[in-house]
Amino acid sequence: MIRAKRLVASCKIHGSEQGIRKYFVTTAEDRPLVVQFCGHNPSEIAEAAKLVRSMCDAIDINLGCPQKCAKDEKFGSFLLDEPKIIEDIFKALQSANLSVPVFAKIRISQTLSETMNIVRLLEKYGVSLITVHGRRKEREFHTKPADLDIIKQIKQLATVPIIC
Repeated sequence: MIRAKRLVASCKIHGSEQGIRKYFVTTAEDRPLVVQFCGHNPSEIAEAAKLVRSMCDAIDINLGCPQKCAKDEKFGSFLLDEPKIIEDIFKALQSANLSVPVFAKIRISQTLSETMNIVRLLEKYGVSLITVHGRRKEREFHTKPADLDIIKQIKQLATVPIIC
């Protein structure tokens, strides 16, 4: 998980090549490779994705991280309560014409309906795959089992591949 704002800022300070190497190092043996970004600024996320698009096979946006840093910096699962920001992020990614697929990782919401609203929003903006973490952001990391029933329902309702 790479913070989009840090990659973009690093490239502004050090130039694209050196700035990218500060946060992202890969080799040909790493392929296929998905680069996951987090953040809440649509233009920074789109810019970060453009910077690495030629070095990866897909871009993934983290809407699932429940950690304190995600809450403090307003990314990950804390964006699930901000559908307008999510929409703006994926609009910006769609406008960036990345030439690689865009994925998203989410957590389940309080209800199936709320979760499906996010899934539909992601589908609307061309997400190719959604990873669903079967726990809510309010739960401890691994103290309760994943809700496999809701994941099954999401898979039945979604139009894009769902993995968990």
